[in-house]
Amino acid sequence: MLTRLFDTAPEALRRIALFTVYTTDKVYGPPREFLNLGLVCRASYKILTMNSAPLYTEIFAANFDIAGPIYRLGKPTVQNNSKRELERRFTALKIFRGGDLDHPGLTDAFWVAYMMFEDSDSGQKNGKHLLDAGLLGYLNKYLRSCLYRGSESNNGWPIPNEQNSLAVTLFWLASAQSEPSPLPFLDALQS
Repeated sequence: MLTRLFDTAPEALRRIALFTVYTTDKVYGPPREFLNLGLVCRASYKILTMNSAPLYTEIFAANFDIAGPIYRLGKPTVQNNSKRELERRFTALKIFRGGDLDHPGLTDAFWVAYMMFEDSDSGQKNGKHLLDAGLLGYLNKYLRSCLYRGSESNNGWPIPNEQNSLAVTLFWLASAQSEPSPLPFLDALQS
C-alpha cells in the first residue's frame, strides 16, 4: 500500500495530470488543474517538469490541432517546443479576449493566430479557440480603429505594415471560419 501519492511511479502522476486536462470542458488558458497539481509540493513539481516534453506535447494535442506542426516540423521539434508554443498560444488568446489594441505583444499574437489558422486540421480546435477568444470582434475593432493610423502621410491609404497586413489576412481567415456578414464592416470603411 502506498503511504504517499508521490511514492507512485512518475508516469502515473503524469497520467493524473493529463486526466485533469482532458476532463476540463473549455480551456481558455493553461489548464489550471494541471498547474495546481504542480504546486502541491516540490515532489509533484519535479515529477511534472522532469522530462516533460512528451507530457506537454499531449497537453498541446488535447487543446490544439497538432497534425500540421508535426507534418511541417517533425515530431521531435514539436515535442521539444510544445511547452513554449502552449504559452505563446494561450498568451495570444488572452490578448484577443482582453481587447487591448495597443498591446506590446500584438504582432506576435497576430502571427500566432495566423499559424493556428494555417495549422488547423479536421478537428478545427485552433479555429474554435480563436473564435471563442473573440478574434473576429477584436479584428473588427482593430480594423475600425487602427487600420488608418498614419494614413495621412500615405495619401489616405492604410500604412502597409506587418500588423495591418496580418489583421486584414486574419479577418479574412476568421470570416471564412464563422461566415459573418461583411456588409456592416464594408459600410463603415466607406463612410
